[in-house]
Amino acid sequence: MIKNKFNFIKILLVCLSVIIGIIFLTGCLEDAIPEYLVTEESKPEELQNTISVSGTGSISVVPDVVLVNISVVTQEATSEEAVNKNSEITKDVISAIEETRVLDLEVKTVSFNLSPLYEYFEEGEISKIYAYRVTSTIEVKTSEIEKTGEIIADASEAGANNINSIRFDLNERTKNQAKNDALSKATADANNKALAIANSLNLQLDKIFYISENGTYFPGPIYGMGSSETKMYAEQEIAPPPIMPEEIEVTAEVEIVFYFKQI
Repeated sequence: MIKNKFNFIKILLVCLSVIIGIIFLTGCLEDAIPEYLVTEESKPEELQNTISVSGTGSISVVPDVVLVNISVVTQEATSEEAVNKNSEITKDVISAIEETRVLDLEVKTVSFNLSPLYEYFEEGEISKIYAYRVTSTIEVKTSEIEKTGEIIADASEAGANNINSIRFDLNERTKNQAKNDALSKATADANNKALAIANSLNLQLDKIFYISENGTYFPGPIYGMGSSETKMYAEQEIAPPPIMPEEIEVTAEVEIVFYFKQI
């Protein structure tokens, strides 16, 4: 009995010793590992004393490329007649366009469609095909924008009966130059903003820490007019319509981070 009591007391003392040791070690670790707080002084040096600004620059450019979509629409009793007639007129249209002798002329077919036309009867009766319609569309591209009206007139006289669209664009060289000019304006805008902020706070701008192009926006070809149909007569001569291109706006954005120092 006495022996069992002695063993119990011995175990109890061992447990108490372990608990006291854990408490002691915990206190030592708290002293050894100080709490870390993020303050202005603890931030990386390169992130301190900086001014971040964004800049935007836009430039308007006169287009130097025009794209005209011209269609020939024919309708005949049979598909063969419709296709043959359309092909004949389309060849005449292309020849007439090529005879205008404009600069950098490109002509290509962009679509060709053959579809039946149905005559519908009362409910329960079977509809039947009464004709076939063929629509072929070519795209004419040139850098000689001032001859756009002449191209349209000559194509119409040759048998084209639908001007689907007129679009104005920039060639690659002009486009790249416009983007560079817009970036220069955006950079100057950001720099002026940074100077205004620094001057208002009695600070002096230092070297650049970071600069990034956030994007250059180019709207792509600008549509000059919508779809229009042209009714042609063999004896009628068409005067070239006046075509006035709209300027294309190119926009760029940049972000710049400047170091600053106290004056």
